[in-house]
Amino acid sequence: MISKGYVEGRWGQIHYRICLPATATNKAPILLLHPTPKSGWIYEDLMPHLAFCGRIVIAPDTPGYGASAPPPGPVVIADYATEIWTLLGALANSIPELSPHSVDLLGYHTGSAIATQMAVSHPDRVNALVLVSLPAFDEDTRIQKLAAIKGKPVADENGTHLADMWKICRSLTDSRADLDWLSRSVVENLRSGRRAFWGYDAVYRYDMRAALRQVNQPTLVLNAHDDLFEITSQTAALIGNAEICELPGTRHGMFSFMARQIAERINSFLDSNT
Repeated sequence: MISKGYVEGRWGQIHYRICLPATATNKAPILLLHPTPKSGWIYEDLMPHLAFCGRIVIAPDTPGYGASAPPPGPVVIADYATEIWTLLGALANSIPELSPHSVDLLGYHTGSAIATQMAVSHPDRVNALVLVSLPAFDEDTRIQKLAAIKGKPVADENGTHLADMWKICRSLTDSRADLDWLSRSVVENLRSGRRAFWGYDAVYRYDMRAALRQVNQPTLVLNAHDDLFEITSQTAALIGNAEICELPGTRHGMFSFMARQIAERINSFLDSNT
């Protein structure tokens, strides 16, 4: 069963989801970090399967997304990483398994950047990484992408931005994800309003290529055939101790219809490397 709660953070409350295993084990807890502009909701189908494997599973909402309080303005990836450590520290007061033990991290798109920063800044506290796609753009591309999102998103009084969001999500979503999932995905994308692109701003200001070269932890890269497929294929080898798993034909929404299979792959990797 998934429970929800809040802890106090730098900018207000941080919302999280947590799923506990039926029986305590010595496996490290795993933290799931979501893409922009989603929330921990995206992992609700995956969490019980990882917990069934004997892990404490925690999926926070990044500050400014989901039900977490926002920062006063755009921040950088290191700020998001610090807030996630704050969350874990607060939860350790009530969940002994979180302290002093280290954790495993799963990141997805923006979450991959945050997880990478956490692993690099506190290598003693991160056992292993699972990264779902890598937004590891070169400097010129990051500058171009920053310019492209300036002033966005923009709401339209006729509501055309709502229909546009549906079209965008539909084009990026796997056809095996049902309409209920797609509808919720659209709602999540709209939920943060004018803050929606702050996560992208942080990613495009982050030199992820340099950070990936500093990652020493065992890392599983899940390369879905989504909008980051090509850049992930080009940059995964920057990680010194990486295993790359291709997910052919799989796009956004995969956790809604492949949760068990993906959880088994993740658990097998973590059991073999931690």
